[in-house]
Amino acid sequence: MKNFLVDGMKVNNTNLLKLQKLYRKGVIKEDEIPEEQLNDLKELYKEQIYFLETSIEADKQMILRIKNKSGNFI
Repeated sequence: MKNFLVDGMKVNNTNLLKLQKLYRKGVIKEDEIPEEQLNDLKELYKEQIYFLETSIEADKQMILRIKNKSGNFI
């Protein structure tokens, strides 16, 4: 399959998410992705991990506030 992102198309968030989806499905292999796009994909993964970590931490803090406020934990 020809990588539609390789043909000089500017990488943007939409295209990067499409690339990520194709990579996860195994349609595109790591060695088929140009270095610049691979670096962008790695950065996207880092950003997604950071978002998940901060979201989880915020949820933990909210649970603690609720627990401390009510004295019970469900």
